[in-house]
Amino acid sequence: MVPPFGPVERAQLAAGAPGWVLERGFLAWRVRPDCFGSCLFGVVDAEVMSQMCELLGASTRAHAPRPMDIIADGRAQGTLLPEAVEVATAFIGRELELARACTRRLVILSPANVTSATLIGAVAFGGLSVPLLRADDLPQAGRVLDRPELVAPLRLLEVAITEASGVPPWLSSLRHLLRTDLDRAEPAELARRLGLSVRTLQRKLAELGLSLHQELTAARVAIAAELLAETDDKLDAIALRAGFSSRAHLARAFLRERGESPDQFRRTKRG
Repeated sequence: MVPPFGPVERAQLAAGAPGWVLERGFLAWRVRPDCFGSCLFGVVDAEVMSQMCELLGASTRAHAPRPMDIIADGRAQGTLLPEAVEVATAFIGRELELARACTRRLVILSPANVTSATLIGAVAFGGLSVPLLRADDLPQAGRVLDRPELVAPLRLLEVAITEASGVPPWLSSLRHLLRTDLDRAEPAELARRLGLSVRTLQRKLAELGLSLHQELTAARVAIAAELLAETDDKLDAIALRAGFSSRAHLARAFLRERGESPDQFRRTKRG
């Protein structure tokens, strides 16, 4: 029987136990013995980076010499102080040979304004010659690794990261419901599944300057983006699968949300 996936002690994670550790400024996890990942958020100083590098090094050595898939989630990263960069650079210098030997594939989740070319250049400059993959969220990271058994625990980590980053749990849950079960996105059904009334849900969204319509549109755009990146489906088919009435409707919403057209997004993702 697979043990529940959830928070563990730092020593347990370093020793190879599945689960996650939330510290000031970062969240680190091991989904399976051969899949480790981390997410930095907020202001990253030397102390935060040192703790993160220490945990990564210990986890890598615990699994050595067997290779691991590594997931580096930079979507929530805030200010990376120069002192933190120095710590990371020194760590890479010390552990480069171990990293080369023990990294099978590297998946990077980065802000939208960081291109694949930039990521490839940064990894190559660091001396880590491993296959580099790109994903928009953690469940997609499991899919690009072609490891479906990772998708469910990585969905749990999405919730943990958004909570650690300051997104209210109920909003994180709402966004998860919209992304994973769009066919049941009626206000009454969403409110019921969140344990709220429709009026309370609308009020809580309004307090954050949001609306259910905005959240629904953002979820549909995210689903369309995933289909654009991972399939060769025509825009008409993608629009319908993502809940848009037409490709024109999809194009307008996509431009508002992402600042580029669906065609431009697909070309960028395909390189």
